[in-house]
Amino acid sequence: MSLLMLLLIAYPIGAQLPSEVVLDSVYSGQNSIHSIAFKPTTDIEIENVQTGCGCTGVEFPTGVLKAGEEYQLKVDVNTADRSGSFKSHVAVKIAGEDSLWALNLQVQAVSPFPAEIDFGEIDFTTLPLERHLSLAQIADQPLVIDSVAVQGEGVVAYPTDAGAGLLIRTDEALTWGSRIDALVEVHLAGSARTLRQTVHIQGKVLDRFQVAPSALSFGMGKPHRRQMKTAAVRVAPDAARVPVQVQSKCPAPTFAFDWSWETDRRLVVEVRNESNFPIGQTDCEIIVHIGDNPVAIPIFALTR
Repeated sequence: MSLLMLLLIAYPIGAQLPSEVVLDSVYSGQNSIHSIAFKPTTDIEIENVQTGCGCTGVEFPTGVLKAGEEYQLKVDVNTADRSGSFKSHVAVKIAGEDSLWALNLQVQAVSPFPAEIDFGEIDFTTLPLERHLSLAQIADQPLVIDSVAVQGEGVVAYPTDAGAGLLIRTDEALTWGSRIDALVEVHLAGSARTLRQTVHIQGKVLDRFQVAPSALSFGMGKPHRRQMKTAAVRVAPDAARVPVQVQSKCPAPTFAFDWSWETDRRLVVEVRNESNFPIGQTDCEIIVHIGDNPVAIPIFALTR
């Protein structure tokens, strides 16, 4: 155990001081301020104060503090970029004493809405999607949504429930392959305060044709090797079981192809080389024509 920890554990003489304070809940981004009253039992002087993080500030009385008189120690915790319960601490050094007064601070920062929402990978056929967010409130500090603004693309947002909720809906303009990347800026108002919170919205509408794996690698080997690789193509509903053709754009080797519809929306393509790989690197592609839609699948190989 370090010397500092030993000093923090020891209780200083000269004042009856608390070891822990639970601060009032505040909304994320606000400062939680608390004044602690104390009366020294003997004359003391606060030499210096150390804080557990840059988010904590302290104001303390200077000079000789007289026995029996009441003084205030003011702590100020900034909750920027904080959400939920967290702790900080203050260590007060009293002149002439070996120990420190260790004051633990318990802080609760309430975020009105989550900072981020990720729609993830979206099948176009499931659009539109919605997320309804309820405004997190502190009992004696009620807020309502005053206004909402969206910057970016992919979503629209509206206040609901008389300003106590936020509806986020995917934009009608989204199509296959679109990305969602938007900031929803929410202005909140209460009887004694106004707040602004930004919610980052992300997501990606899957491509109309999704190939897995995204490329076919025939690895490294000798020219005469023969291999078969398989790719699966997930297709949009309007391309289900349409006619298919596959062609090679590779000068060498010669490839042969087989394909079949495993389900209405899953096409399986088998690719095998029927001639030798050229020495060096093979970097080309095959084209799978699904109806009128060309889908490229890269081909890689290294031959010695």
